[in-house]
Amino acid sequence: MSSTPKITFVGLNRFSAALAQGLTGRSEARRVIYADDPELAREAQRTGLFTTGEWNLISAVDGAQAVIVAGPVARQAALITAFAPELAPEASVVALTPVFGPILALAGSLPQGRGLAVAHALLDPALQLEAEPDWRDAVGTDFAGGAWLLASPPGAETALALAADLARVVSAEAYFIDAAEHDTAAAGADGAPQLAATALLAAAARPGWTELRRAADRGFATATRAVDAAQAGDWLANRDALTAEIDVLAAELARLRKALQSGDEGALTVAIASAREQRAAWLRARADGDWDPSDRGARVPTLGESLGRMLFGGLGRKK
Repeated sequence: MSSTPKITFVGLNRFSAALAQGLTGRSEARRVIYADDPELAREAQRTGLFTTGEWNLISAVDGAQAVIVAGPVARQAALITAFAPELAPEASVVALTPVFGPILALAGSLPQGRGLAVAHALLDPALQLEAEPDWRDAVGTDFAGGAWLLASPPGAETALALAADLARVVSAEAYFIDAAEHDTAAAGADGAPQLAATALLAAAARPGWTELRRAADRGFATATRAVDAAQAGDWLANRDALTAEIDVLAAELARLRKALQSGDEGALTVAIASAREQRAAWLRARADGDWDPSDRGARVPTLGESLGRMLFGGLGRKK
């Protein structure tokens, strides 16, 4: 068996590809990509992002000290369940996922001594208005200046520290967050825009769409872009929080509808001004990396000397 450390990526998308490129030159570990399509595995290897392409899941994770999982939530859960019995002793799994609850629920099914952490990786603020690219266009700087929101069950400190070090490798900030709080927030930040975009496009398909297409411009394109990242399985994985978010959105739309019906220009003007101010403040804070000061104490530690040096050279050393 090779003594070279091994990091396996299970699932290929923009996030896993960007992380793999970020590790290039920063880690001596072999980067193995698993894809159930042999041609896709070979293509991913040919790009140089990965040292090996595998289309056998068990072979891919065999002997890996770290396993990075990406893709739709339900698919991640199925893959983790499948490879969990084959994890090497003391291996750590980090799932790059927009919904924490269903993945963390699998922690108890991992063999003793293996750890699981979840990470919601936020991109470089400068990229927030860009269309989501194919994995082939991902670059190692995609996460620079962004944040990774992390969680893990008790006893998985090594996996949590691995997730934090991965964030630091790609120049992102690492923050611990309560899993339930994260999923509630993600429903509003990710799921709600996707739901709204889906509903808007469904409404646009009514009779008269031909004329609407001619009138639609940047505003319509921007408002509906979130549908590109939508996954029904991800919605279902966070269904309770998303259902509550729909109720909030419905209440806000009802308030605007009432103002429109009554011709209350003042109420509409106030609503628009408030929304513009809130958006501008968020964009400024996002661009500056100005997270809530209360989060500053929630940073997570780095890996210990042994595993940190093995995977990241000097990056994981204790200070």
